[in-house]
Amino acid sequence: IGLEKQDALYPQEPEEPTKEL
Repeated sequence: IGLEKQDALYPQEPEEPTKEL
């Protein structure tokens, strides 16, 4: 589950394209 790790690195809004990267 790396999605949770990404959320911690990118606590920004889910609309940001940075989360997808």
